[in-house]
Amino acid sequence: FRRIAGHNNTLFSFYTPRLHNHYQATLNQIYEAYPHCRQIFDNSVWPAAMFNLSPSAVTKPHVNGENYAPGWCAVTAIGQYDPTKGVHFVLFDLKLIIKFLPGSTILIPSSTLLHGNTAIQPHERRYLFTQYAAGGLFRWAEYGLQ
Repeated sequence: FRRIAGHNNTLFSFYTPRLHNHYQATLNQIYEAYPHCRQIFDNSVWPAAMFNLSPSAVTKPHVNGENYAPGWCAVTAIGQYDPTKGVHFVLFDLKLIIKFLPGSTILIPSSTLLHGNTAIQPHERRYLFTQYAAGGLFRWAEYGLQ
C-alpha cells in the first residue's frame, strides 16, 4: 500500500501541483504544531486512507461531503476481475462510465462529484484503496489551528 500511496501522490503532484503544494503546506503546519500526529504514508500528502477489503467492494452513488471541497482523492482498484463484465467507475454528474482495470487509479474531487462503481461477477475479487483529506483539517489550519 505504501508503494501505491507514493504512486498516487506522484500523480496528484503532477496533475495539480498547486493543490498538492497547498496540501503539503497545510498539513506540515499541523504536523509541526502537533509532532505526535504523523502521516499515514511518508511518501504521500493525503492524511487519511480507506481500505475497502471486502472481496466484492461496491459503492453506491455518493459524494464525500466531509472531504476537502476543492481537493482530490485517489481511488485505486486491486484484485482479479474481468473489467469488460462490470466493475466500472461511474461519474454520474458527468454521465461517464469508466472501465476500471485492476491496478487502475482515478483522481477525483470526491466531495463534489457523485460517483460509485458497478458490481463484479460472483467469483471475482475486487478491493479499493482510497486516499483523501477531510475538509475540517484545512478549515482548522486556516483559523490558526483552533
